[in-house]
Amino acid sequence: MNSIVMSSASTVESATRQPWQRLEQESSKALAAFVVFRDLGPARTYEKVSRMLQKSEPLIARWGKRHNWHHRAADWDEFNDQEMQRELRSRRVRARKRALDIADELDQKLADAVHMLKVGKIVKVEGQPDESELTISPTELARLFEVSQNIQHRILGKDEDEEIYEFHLHFNAPDPAYEHEQPEAVLAARKKAREEQRD
Repeated sequence: MNSIVMSSASTVESATRQPWQRLEQESSKALAAFVVFRDLGPARTYEKVSRMLQKSEPLIARWGKRHNWHHRAADWDEFNDQEMQRELRSRRVRARKRALDIADELDQKLADAVHMLKVGKIVKVEGQPDESELTISPTELARLFEVSQNIQHRILGKDEDEEIYEFHLHFNAPDPAYEHEQPEAVLAARKKAREEQRD
């Protein structure tokens, strides 16, 4: 009964043993030489192991062929490559999570700043109703809109059927300081309106 249990345990151990681990018939000296060969990487050769361990190259070659060093070393390389890829994927996930956390904080700070942003002011004129007036130019306002759209597109992406619309804003009380930013048609209309008022 005990011999059957021991045999079963040995079979399980053999089945779960990795190729780069010690084989059943592999001596400790042969295993030590294989570890040196394995850890040399893709440029590994029997000659290098022989020189490093100060053992004859025919002996190293004999151990290598008997215990299938090249295939076991290749399995070791593949295992390490998979482990590296797994670690890189894990690091990318962690890096993206950190970036998202930072983006969330920046987004909240940006939202707070937008709430504090004032683009208009109340102008009081004696004897007349209060009027609202922009504190930024139409170009700056359009730039804010463009930035807002770019942020949304970067986060949400653009729809394939999305169209680009051109629009013009008309302000009832134009600021002469921004005349140079207006389309020629708008400037012509304003000039004509002023001339009609003088007449």
